Amino acid sequence: MKKHLLITCSFFLLLSFRGFSQSNPEKKYCPSIGLQVKALQISNEQEAIAPSLFFKSTYVNNPEKSFSFGASAYPSLTCSPSTNEGTVMFGAELPLALEMHFNNIENLYRYHNVIDYPTFFIGFGATAGFYFIREHEDINGIGPSFFLGGSLPFLRGLFGYRGSMSYFGKSLQATLGLYYEIGS
Repeated sequence: MKKHLLITCSFFLLLSFRGFSQSNPEKKYCPSIGLQVKALQISNEQEAIAPSLFFKSTYVNNPEKSFSFGASAYPSLTCSPSTNEGTVMFGAELPLALEMHFNNIENLYRYHNVIDYPTFFIGFGATAGFYFIREHEDINGIGPSFFLGGSLPFLRGLFGYRGSMSYFGKSLQATLGLYYEIGS
């Protein structure tokens, strides 16, 4: 009798946990491409501005919810033909982030046949990168990053905005960018 009672209680306990868990979560991959401007601290009193092209690769778990988790990578390339001192000649960066996404578009634009996508995110992660700077010491290393951004529907697509702060190679860096979702 105790054996049957234990099996029955275990079965109901597992069913109750299944109700609270994300047993069959939906996932969405959101690739985007964009342009950004990065401000790099190259010495105590000097900064460099570096425009660059970036790819946003985001994977969101349960995007239909008003709160969901995601992971993103934002690889970027910078190249400048300028001969001015303090110009970033070439740079590459790979920021990785774990993100929290809030407020999906379907709830905000319920009657406009808009695809479901989070409109605001905040994330923390790490950035690895290097920058070759004309007539200055190069910046390279790995360090912590903070990300903030979101997206808005425009015509038949989604435009997004993204900002980040990172610190590596004894350089504090700020980035502002705009992107367009190219597929899902």
